Amino acid sequence: MKHQTGATFPRLVEYIESGKSGPSLLANHLPSEFQRAQTDFMVKTYIGKLVVMPNRFFRPVQA
Repeated sequence: MKHQTGATFPRLVEYIESGKSGPSLLANHLPSEFQRAQTDFMVKTYIGKLVVMPNRFFRPVQA
């Protein structure tokens, strides 16, 4: 692995703060879908986050 310069981390933070990068959300589930979320998690063939959200905050992920 190549050693990174001292400027790498600040550039990464700037990139994230600008909105050009962030967490990859694959799917979100309601609490009533917890069993499905757990099954999806156990498969381990995905890239991104699986989130269980309270009903009042839930917004479907746009695929």
